[in-house]
Amino acid sequence: LAGWLAGWLAGWLVGWLADWLVGRLAGWLVGGLVGWLVVCLVGWLVGWLVGWLIG
Repeated sequence: LAGWLAGWLAGWLVGWLADWLVGRLAGWLVGGLVGWLVVCLVGWLVGWLVGWLIG
């Protein structure tokens, strides 16, 4: 019983850790992608506005 309990606990811990790591990695990737898109969009809009004002 002790071996089964230890195995179940170890499995749960590894599963939880893997889930947390994947979640963090996915969040970092999605956040980075969204941030990059926003920066590109804002830069494009500002460049277009400045070009329109100067022109």
